[in-house]
Amino acid sequence: MKKYLFLVALVASANLFAQPSPFLRSELVSFSDYAYLAEDVKEIRKNRLVNLKTFNTYAAQPNTVILDTRSDEMYNAKHIKGAIHLNFSDFNEANLRKLIPDRTTRILIYCNNNFMQDIQLSMEDAYFPSKISRSDVYFELPDSMLLPNPEIQQFEINPNTRSRSGYRSEPVENNKPVQPARTTPEIRQYTLALNIPTFITLFGYGYNNVYELGELINTSDPNILFEGTSVPTDENKLKEQLALELARQTTAEQPLIPSVLVNFDDYSELMNEVEPYREAHLVSMDQFNELKSQDNTIILDFRSKAQYDAKHIKGSIHLDFTEFTQQRLDELIPDRNTTILIYCNNNFVKELETLTMDPPMQTKGLSYPTSNLLRYKRTMALNIPAYINLYGYGFKNVYELGELVLVTDERVEFEGTAVSK
Repeated sequence: MKKYLFLVALVASANLFAQPSPFLRSELVSFSDYAYLAEDVKEIRKNRLVNLKTFNTYAAQPNTVILDTRSDEMYNAKHIKGAIHLNFSDFNEANLRKLIPDRTTRILIYCNNNFMQDIQLSMEDAYFPSKISRSDVYFELPDSMLLPNPEIQQFEINPNTRSRSGYRSEPVENNKPVQPARTTPEIRQYTLALNIPTFITLFGYGYNNVYELGELINTSDPNILFEGTSVPTDENKLKEQLALELARQTTAEQPLIPSVLVNFDDYSELMNEVEPYREAHLVSMDQFNELKSQDNTIILDFRSKAQYDAKHIKGSIHLDFTEFTQQRLDELIPDRNTTILIYCNNNFVKELETLTMDPPMQTKGLSYPTSNLLRYKRTMALNIPAYINLYGYGFKNVYELGELVLVTDERVEFEGTAVSK
């Protein structure tokens, strides 16, 4: 009997996707537009990576802001002193214009993957958890780093060499690229730093004067000051004193040592792999509902907590996109075979013809020049970077709602503080 039921379920699942029913695709979610935008940004960003000294110099100049796009929790605990905050999950034109009304403003960005507590020992700062895929990844360390007992062996710190998870990076001289350590060819590791989608999305919204902290920095470095609930009250005073003393000892210009935890080439490669895979995993609202009724299936809402609390598909679980790390995802979804259903604001409208948006489901796009959506480019739907990251972290059984749906559609049920009882 059990075998029979299993076969019935298998056939039903196969029939669900054997001949996908046509549905109104959400033109507010375009992977190709995002990919084109990313390629434009990739070339521009190459000349916008700055070392800590330049970062600090720019930060002190007029018409410049430091923008922290991590989660509210991470920002409140620890952020670069003076940084303003807008959760990446809350990026839309209205929020950005309210926070930074002048698009010519120089914007300095950074993320968790710029910082470590101890670079030589690859120790993370608890408040800057790295966004890097780790599960089932084996790194073959360079010969110079092979240690008989890494847990107890001490080794001399070379100020010109910093290493992380088997990577070795050297100061960039004469445009010499950093070479990664050897890895097994069957296994791929991805750095999924928030800096990259942040840069892409800011540029897409018309903020073209963006500079990114390009270094991997020890959080105890006296030249970087933090503030937040987790920062000791006397830490910055001690750091400032130490920075003055170090400045007296050396006047040599330090080369930029790039953070190997932020790699745009990796991100581009991952996008190319994800695009056709995602296309085959777009589902209609009917298919979405059919899948959610099956065992070992979850609906994942990765918008900000404020958006989730206001309005979300009933039964969804929540993890803010800015808090995507291998550890958090593995804790939330321990079984990699779990079917994950995703959606975002750009799947829902109040009216299809006029594209009137539902306030609690704010769209991530520019102001629409006309009601003709075919003329609209550069959609910044959160679905796209979320799908890329889930795939990069090893979650391949992901289905995305591909339909543009009315919020009044009887096929979808919402819950939250903004939903009428």
